[in-house]
Amino acid sequence: MLKENGDRLDYAKRHRKLEWRSQWFHLQRSDDDRVINDEREQGLKRKREMIERQRKTAKLRTAYAPAGPGTPWFSIGPRNINGRVKCLAVHPTDADRVYAGAASGGVWRSTDGAQSWYPLWDQEDSLAIGGLAVSPVDPDVIYAGTGEGVRANSYGSGHNFPGAGMYVSNDGGNTWALQAGLVNRRVTRVLASPANVDTVFVAGQDGFEYSTDGGATWTTLLSGQVSDACIDSSGDLLYACVHNDGIYRSEDAGASWSLLGAGPTGAAAQWVKIAMGLGGASGEDFLVCKSVGTVRVTTDGGDSWTTLPGSHGAGWTGWCDLVAVSPTNEDVLYAGSVGLERTTDGGVTWAAIPGLHSDQHQAVFAPSDPNIVYECNDGGFYKSTDGGASFKKASHGMVISQFYDLGSWEHISTVVGGGTQDQGTNMTTGGLTWRPIHGGDGMYFVTHPTDPRTIYAEYQGTQIEKSTDGGNTWVAKTAGLVGTTPWTGVITMDPDDPDRLYCGTNRVFRTLDGCATPWTQSSQTLAATVSAIAVAPSDSNRVYAGTGNTYSRVGQGNVYRSDDGGGTNPWTDVTDASLPTSRPVTDLAVHADDADSVFVTYGATGMGSPQSVWHSGDAGTTWTDLSAGLPNVSVNAIVLHPTDHDTIWVGTDIGVFQSTDGGVSWLAFDNGIPNVVIADLHIDVDDETMYAATFGRGMYKVSIAPAVIEPSVDVYLRDSILDVGELTPSPSGEPNPNDVGDTVHFWESPDIKVDTSPYYTTDPVFDGVEFDDDVDHEDPKRTVNNRFYLQVHNRGWEPTTDVSVRAFFASAAGGLPSLPNALVPPDFNLSSTVDWEPIGPAQNISVLEPNRPVIVSWDWTVPASATTHSCLIAVVSCADDPITTTETNPNVLIKNEKRVCLKNLHVINSPGPRPVPTLVPILFHNALREDDRIDIIVKPDNFVSGTIGMLTEPIDIDVKKQLVGVSEYKLREGEDIGTWYSHPDEDVEVDHKELWSKLDHSRLFEFDSLRPSQIRGVSVKGGGRLQGLLVVKGNHKIPYGQRQRLSVLQRQRGEIVGGSTYEVRLRRAKAPLPVSRIRVTLERVAITGDRHWPSRKDAACVTACVGFSHDAKRTVSTVIPLPNGNALAARSKKLVEIPLDTVIFDGFVGETDAMTLTLHAGDRLPLPHPARSVRYRRSFSYPPETWVAAYGPRDENHSRSKDDDAVEWEVWYRVESVKF
Repeated sequence: MLKENGDRLDYAKRHRKLEWRSQWFHLQRSDDDRVINDEREQGLKRKREMIERQRKTAKLRTAYAPAGPGTPWFSIGPRNINGRVKCLAVHPTDADRVYAGAASGGVWRSTDGAQSWYPLWDQEDSLAIGGLAVSPVDPDVIYAGTGEGVRANSYGSGHNFPGAGMYVSNDGGNTWALQAGLVNRRVTRVLASPANVDTVFVAGQDGFEYSTDGGATWTTLLSGQVSDACIDSSGDLLYACVHNDGIYRSEDAGASWSLLGAGPTGAAAQWVKIAMGLGGASGEDFLVCKSVGTVRVTTDGGDSWTTLPGSHGAGWTGWCDLVAVSPTNEDVLYAGSVGLERTTDGGVTWAAIPGLHSDQHQAVFAPSDPNIVYECNDGGFYKSTDGGASFKKASHGMVISQFYDLGSWEHISTVVGGGTQDQGTNMTTGGLTWRPIHGGDGMYFVTHPTDPRTIYAEYQGTQIEKSTDGGNTWVAKTAGLVGTTPWTGVITMDPDDPDRLYCGTNRVFRTLDGCATPWTQSSQTLAATVSAIAVAPSDSNRVYAGTGNTYSRVGQGNVYRSDDGGGTNPWTDVTDASLPTSRPVTDLAVHADDADSVFVTYGATGMGSPQSVWHSGDAGTTWTDLSAGLPNVSVNAIVLHPTDHDTIWVGTDIGVFQSTDGGVSWLAFDNGIPNVVIADLHIDVDDETMYAATFGRGMYKVSIAPAVIEPSVDVYLRDSILDVGELTPSPSGEPNPNDVGDTVHFWESPDIKVDTSPYYTTDPVFDGVEFDDDVDHEDPKRTVNNRFYLQVHNRGWEPTTDVSVRAFFASAAGGLPSLPNALVPPDFNLSSTVDWEPIGPAQNISVLEPNRPVIVSWDWTVPASATTHSCLIAVVSCADDPITTTETNPNVLIKNEKRVCLKNLHVINSPGPRPVPTLVPILFHNALREDDRIDIIVKPDNFVSGTIGMLTEPIDIDVKKQLVGVSEYKLREGEDIGTWYSHPDEDVEVDHKELWSKLDHSRLFEFDSLRPSQIRGVSVKGGGRLQGLLVVKGNHKIPYGQRQRLSVLQRQRGEIVGGSTYEVRLRRAKAPLPVSRIRVTLERVAITGDRHWPSRKDAACVTACVGFSHDAKRTVSTVIPLPNGNALAARSKKLVEIPLDTVIFDGFVGETDAMTLTLHAGDRLPLPHPARSVRYRRSFSYPPETWVAAYGPRDENHSRSKDDDAVEWEVWYRVESVKF
């Protein structure tokens, strides 16, 4: 590793975040690249030898057996939250064919313009990519330089592994060969010669090299840290930037070089980035370079330079630096650091480009289409189709997250999450599209065992925070912590007491009340900062802690023990002399049944011997080394089998290893995981599942159930956000981890969505991420075309073909009607369509790949006779994993068949931001042949101040015994109970007389809006049904972003057999900001020529007034001219619609303000306005967030003019919250 005296940063320019990241990485690894490389190379060699032996002897597929029980590991994402992409390359004649190099995730390829991505690397020696190049001579030849090239600092070269050399592909990336002779192990740029396919140049921390034989041999052309380089179209003219030296030019393909003295030199040449023009006025004589924040240009090949005004990205030099120039216009330049700036006038003015993740690394114009620009940064890969004026993220499906750790919900481990480098803390409830919940560099993720909405997370520097609403809001929980804080602060929860947690600085702290009060110091000051804490599952009084999170490596790897749950200070130091205390403790694990049996793992720092896994059977009095047989690399995590005491797994820098004999021998146990760092491991005891967090390829999962034969194709549909087709029955009645007021049910499939016009605009490749994040489920509209989407999954390790799918609908119901026959592929035809009707014909998915969901759609017209809400069911099957059940009862079928899912989620769109009492029909079915009794249960979720009522057919019940939490409300004859629901944009006349005639109008059952309530023991004939009518009104003061839901459940014979969920949505445009600036825009008005126009002059305008809190001084009036207003008013006695699109208020409002909007006929200035001129008035009560919406004539009634003869106008307007 190269360290230069001149490489030290001035104190004012230091960026400690990068230094601390590097410190964290090198804490458990050598800071000498040669040592790290040797350890990794030897470790991979040892692992491959183990795998070859295991292919003949292993019993499990996870351990590389060619057949037998188990599966390879499979990816669980995240597909939407990526990681650092360091470099890219574009095909010279095909702009859609592009390659991306991830910092520790290998090379990826897209052939469809970055709409989908496929990994090209899994088992290569290095997955750290520094530079990519596609040969202009033969585009099938691709060069990939390994090792991420960053500026060296006092903590090493960077927080990632050095490379293994140059990889070369001769078939477009399908296969690769390592050319290890390259000197550079941290690459900053790869240049493929446009003159010779075998000539390639490489810039990096160890100079500028080239090869003329396709990478077989290498010659160094320049020494020093070369931060960047570029080449002209002839292949003879080269420029290379040497850190703290200057820019060199060669006109003979690198044979000789000259320093460009007019450019930046010496200390002014800090980590220079350079780009060459092409078709501008100066051609290839135009160059642009950036050093720190200074951008310079030359039009004569570097003989003279002009410094452009301003500072452009002065921060993070050596980590994220970028320059680029348009190939057609040298006035269009880009300069990147944390953000990206663009100028179109040669640098006179610059503008930041929004929408990009931070830390920019490379931008490349597609050679065959200059309108297409690809860009990469710490957040992934981006694409522009307008010449670089704007960018859109284009790396969905590129799974390259760098996780620090992982945690899961103990009850259902599909709720899993972890902290990542630069992508914050993220979690999933089971899907491949994850949810970001916390920012910064995310670290630990800890959930409450019974309430998944209670989460502890942190960002760098042990900044611990707590959420009690599923990560939507956070409260800092660092009070009481003192001492040296590590980059990744440990958080450990007592498995028997979730309110007791431990964390560490250079001391152990604990809380006994879930951080309701400040942390209290539990231990003495330890030898170093705390790097691991473990509580014995069998005895909460036994707690172990390990140290090592300090860079000095002096006395760091100690182990401590508490025998009273951290109550006594000091803790006992149980560091035996045999332990490798010069190395950091990385993890601790305690036996499930024996608190004295503890395991500790250590990082590797080039000590020459593994000694990375140790065990004590006597609470730390003596220790035994279990490392024999393991490669000599850092061991980062350890987990123990919950019942088999001899089975241990460790996660290392090169994969997962298993011992089934207590550590005497080891097996490679990571079939399916690339050669990537395993940062953490976690076991779900109940489900016998293990999770692995990787530092570069996201998260993986595998079953550890003994002797279970797993299918190579595993097709499924999700019943709920908690379901992944693995549990039978599927989870239901569980708390929603994302929403504190919601419960998850098996009839809420996230894989079914209905879209109504205007439809979501899909890309040619409609990705699962877009489906999950961008498409909202709507209730279908009757008599018009709706679009039905279905997302289909394959969790196996083999692709499958000819996958059949179909969907059906029925009227909304609690318990569903039975299917007329079993669902038989490939067409799934029904013998009767009385209750269930097909949405369309069966469709076929030609290929369904593992962990790459496919979206199928039908265009579907709902008949006018259908109810306002429909139940939707879908089924999938294929020859490799067919559906075989004969079950026809949907309530049994859906919960127990992974290939069938149901959407019984119904949206009640309020006509405005204030809900109105709405009438919604609902049915209850007895799917049994004999008469039976059902319970009708209503469970409200976040329905405070709402009302829930129900009318039913006449039923014979004892109100004192059978109503639980339900009130009987006696109705007067003809009493108004609400308005029949119809979609706000639906224009269908429905005759409700028949349905209404079936109901008992003498009473209404009013359910509790705060807690579950029920009607018990309602008789329903065998195969019959009971008609009901819901009366629902939500609360307009619900905070923006929260949902108001209620679920109507049908219980039969003690089991929930079905249900419907209703979600009340208020028509709000978007959320307001904490301090509200409100804008009111009058979009259009429909007026008439009534007798109240005072004069023909007045007929030409309308006066709009917006007032606040009945304060005349806060009333804003706007006179709006009407196009052809005189003529319209004079001749028309009908409403005539006139577009206006006029802002009538833009200003600040207080949180307790009320607002009134009034429209007057004519010019009514000055104030006050006469009441007889009022044509529209509407009042809005506080808080202002409830105003934000789009309004129209079908909204809740506004106030009429007191003049009975006045004709009301129809008005359309919107209220927006504006950023200021």
